Amino acid sequence: MGLSFAIPINVATEIADQLKVSGKVSRGRIGVMIQEVTKELAESFGLSDGNGALVVTVEKGGPADLAGSKRDIIMQFDEK
Repeated sequence: MGLSFAIPINVATEIADQLKVSGKVSRGRIGVMIQEVTKELAESFGLSDGNGALVVTVEKGGPADLAGSKRDIIMQFDEK
């Protein structure tokens, strides 16, 4: 049985361009683990709905940690 993966074409072309220029692929990382805020989680935090992302862990010494990020619920980013 075969196994295949699908990726968006814009990601594939970006990767191909990076490989042509530098011979390697460079990807950004934030250093956090997030999970969806369910209705039950929202209620436990005293929120009215389940919108947002729960920052469960912040990687010690990672980019988010160095920027001062903490465990929290992200309700809005870039006014969205």
